Amino acid sequence: MISRSLSRKRLLIVDDDAGLCQMLAWEFEDLGYHVELAYDCREGSRCLSAGRFDVVLLDFHLPDGNGVSLMRQMEHHQPRAVWGLMSADSVNGGLPGCLRHPPVMPFFAKPVSPLAVDAKLAAIAPT
Repeated sequence: MISRSLSRKRLLIVDDDAGLCQMLAWEFEDLGYHVELAYDCREGSRCLSAGRFDVVLLDFHLPDGNGVSLMRQMEHHQPRAVWGLMSADSVNGGLPGCLRHPPVMPFFAKPVSPLAVDAKLAAIAPT
């Protein structure tokens, strides 16, 4: 079931795993998103400065930083964006400390389900 409130929205995925990025891009495009990809914080910052995104999905561990820091540095460029964080950390021993109490953004354990992301982010998206 496609969430109507976020369909046809612009999504930026920032993750250093190129294969995962491409798989997620195909799945989100099937849900109606226009998807752009970035593979590190520097490239993500460039995309966030240059374009408008409705949804930003960040990996926690990136080669040149982490997703939470990137969000905190760039959220002023994307004030209406819904931000989400993904990581395999929840599978490998727990959430990153910055996500425990209170969470700074929705968290998705890898492997990420685009349907679950779409549903959760649609529920918190500004109208």
